[in-house]
Amino acid sequence: MYYLLDSENISLSVLVEKIHSEELEIEKNSTLVIFFNRSTHYAHTDMEAVEKIFKKVIIETLDIPTKDALDTYLIVYLGYISNSMKKKSFCIISNDKGYVGAIHALRKYKPRHTFSHITFNTQKASSKKKPYGKRRRPSKNPKSINQQAQKDQGNKANSQAKPTDKNTKKANPPKAKDTKKPTNTQKIDEKKAAPAPKVSKQRNDAYKTIHKIVNRTSKLQDKEEAYINQILDLYVSSETAEAFITNRIKLNQKFGLKLNSLNTLDNQYQKMQKLLK
Repeated sequence: MYYLLDSENISLSVLVEKIHSEELEIEKNSTLVIFFNRSTHYAHTDMEAVEKIFKKVIIETLDIPTKDALDTYLIVYLGYISNSMKKKSFCIISNDKGYVGAIHALRKYKPRHTFSHITFNTQKASSKKKPYGKRRRPSKNPKSINQQAQKDQGNKANSQAKPTDKNTKKANPPKAKDTKKPTNTQKIDEKKAAPAPKVSKQRNDAYKTIHKIVNRTSKLQDKEEAYINQILDLYVSSETAEAFITNRIKLNQKFGLKLNSLNTLDNQYQKMQKLLK
């Protein structure tokens, strides 16, 4: 497994943090290729941590200040090294969405390899906004403070006063029993609310197909049904096959599976799109 880190979007320290927090599961005997600019700085402790995690670490440094130069260099490098290999898995780690088209082309022209793309949410939570309006300054006159306190106590006492019998009778009239029978329109609405049997049959057919693929691994165990249902939801919500693959990788992380585990589900995208929609 080859991991290619775009340090312009995801720093080395963030990568180490995601691995230690088990948000990113690294396969054994993997190679990490780090792409740096000349101006990129990193802590030596992070580099030492990475060298302990990965079997091999390769550093590629680019001294070209133009925009998107590092992204282009990464794609060309990936195409070059994949030519000399029989069957490998490659994963780009970057928050840049420009790699989607390149990965689509690599999957098309190099089907013997597996290509994927991982992103992380590295944005910091924004600070709370201050409430609108100006704050009132406390009055320096002690008499005005006492007068305001007396007014507040008087208003509170009036609000807690018990209402008279006449007021309670008017405010709380006896409730009439609801003896109305459901109308025909209510019955029609209930029939409309019932799910269509055609949709449930399509969902069941899709579930059986995916179950045959997922059932090959024993790691899910009692979580298998939940995993399959979320996969079916991804087939519907993902607009493209690339988006589905990215979401499927994140779902694998959530269920404790390897990134490329059950990647045969990716081939079912078009079929499930037609079946479920």
